Amino acid sequence: MQAYRNAIAEDRPAPLARPAPTMFPARTLGRAVLDYYTSTSFQHLGESRRRSRRLILNKIVDAHGHEPVKLITKSVIQKGMDRRATTPAAANEFLKSMRVVLDYLVRVDELDANPAKLVKYNAIKTDGFHIWTIDEVARFVEHHRLGSKANLALALLLFTGQRRGDVIKMGPQHVKDGSMRLRRGKNGESGSIPILPPLQAVINASEIGHLTYLVTAFGKPFSDAGIGNWFRERCDEAGLTHCSAHGLRKAGATIAADLGASDEQLMALFGWRSRRQVSTYTRGANQKKLAHEAGTRIAAALKMNGIVPLSGEVRPHRDNSEKKPKGFKV
Repeated sequence: MQAYRNAIAEDRPAPLARPAPTMFPARTLGRAVLDYYTSTSFQHLGESRRRSRRLILNKIVDAHGHEPVKLITKSVIQKGMDRRATTPAAANEFLKSMRVVLDYLVRVDELDANPAKLVKYNAIKTDGFHIWTIDEVARFVEHHRLGSKANLALALLLFTGQRRGDVIKMGPQHVKDGSMRLRRGKNGESGSIPILPPLQAVINASEIGHLTYLVTAFGKPFSDAGIGNWFRERCDEAGLTHCSAHGLRKAGATIAADLGASDEQLMALFGWRSRRQVSTYTRGANQKKLAHEAGTRIAAALKMNGIVPLSGEVRPHRDNSEKKPKGFKV
């Protein structure tokens, strides 16, 4: 009615300024997330990691942005995990994002402790992307010969050990004194990658772009999703329908670990920050080594007892049924 009377009197007040959707009172989850976005811990993340974290946190804020942070307990976080039980990977990303925001609040003295750290991640049993074998690399190279764009992409992915999102940014301007200097997009880590002679030979034999080695058919740099789809098609052409760009990174790490690369060497090349990430690959290498040693001990014990004649001789069977059986001489 007041609006009606104002209209009749032609006394139209200036419209009220609508509050921005991102304006939250202090000490709410929404306000905490906004402050976290301005923190150094968020700004130091790589571009792709910042983008994915924003997507997750913005969805949380849309639903619970006005909740006071003091009310966020272990039980609240666990219920959030339970609501995402059908998508355990998404639940883990939710927990990871909440942990970093609440860690920020602890650092600025708005919380005494981080309740999200009391909640456990979901255990996800999966082999992930298929790890290329040497035979599959040979098959790809046999189909996509030296000088082709596909051959160049494989060499960059395999010899540098970088993610596809970083490989598409590599170009001649990043190379100095035989090494490539780059900042990794996922974690923002800076590193120097050697241009090994086999990789340099592939680059020299290939048609490259002006600012990036890999370019589309239109001469433009690839996008992250674009290079993934394009390379997958090249794998399909070579009959490797189960292979992908990310699988090459895992193949390089596995090969290096199998040949005895140290944790520090793997971390330097692949840009990992923790030994936990390295253990994914060294665990398999160590398992094979330890299994070989264990099998060798079994074979030695059998040989000592004449059960497995490794020399090729077949010893005559002796009837010892009336004798007390002897144990292995270990």
